[in-house]
Amino acid sequence: MVPGVCDTSPQIFGYHAKEYTKRTRRPAPKPRNEKAETMRAISNAVLIAGAILFVGAAYAGCFSDFDCGYGNKCVKASRDINITGVCVTPSDKFGSPRPDYSAPKPEPSKVRGCSFDTDCDIGFSCMKRNGQIYGICVK
Repeated sequence: MVPGVCDTSPQIFGYHAKEYTKRTRRPAPKPRNEKAETMRAISNAVLIAGAILFVGAAYAGCFSDFDCGYGNKCVKASRDINITGVCVTPSDKFGSPRPDYSAPKPEPSKVRGCSFDTDCDIGFSCMKRNGQIYGICVK
């Protein structure tokens, strides 16, 4: 008699079916701590919301210097057709921050724009918003 062909005992790849189910049985699940799961879900939601707000604040447009912090300016490229600008800390030609404490302007200041990093001074790069042709030189 050839094993597995005419044999009436159930076999799975050489193991008897009863032994096979014993070996693959999963351990009993741990009791759920619903309070810990709720706190974990809330903390994850807060972290995600904080990350969205942080990234959104970095790329959010400004309508005037009032939207930026004290010493920062709202600027946009002179050829940019958007009504919003970007909050920046003014710097000198070497990239050293030079906060501007002059009176805030009610609209974005127009500055020399760029399309590529080569349009900017050495050490500066051209920062553009998604889908924009013109940007501003930043350090």
